[in-house]
Amino acid sequence: MDSYELILDGNYILHKADVMMGNERSETFELIKLYSSLDKAKMQYFNSKGEEGTMISFIINNEFKIEGADLKFSGLINEENTKINGKWFINTENEGWTDFIDLNLVKTKI
Repeated sequence: MDSYELILDGNYILHKADVMMGNERSETFELIKLYSSLDKAKMQYFNSKGEEGTMISFIINNEFKIEGADLKFSGLINEENTKINGKWFINTENEGWTDFIDLNLVKTKI
């Protein structure tokens, strides 16, 4: 389950993720700050494993990319802006960039 909420007078987006990865539950909080161009954002995340990091995201047309030191994402947003399909990659010392997570998000109303 992912949720997104405008916070602090609309200056940030709070992204919360609560997912199962195999048999392990993972929770992440992420603060997103849009740049003035609106197609680029800085993302600062913190997770339940005590990990944290910073990433930059880009949306150009329907292509959505996120780039960090050890994580990156490449995906597409549908024309209706209701679905994101893509793949997360993780950078490991021994193997370099490898497939990590296939992602398919669908917008729903709660």
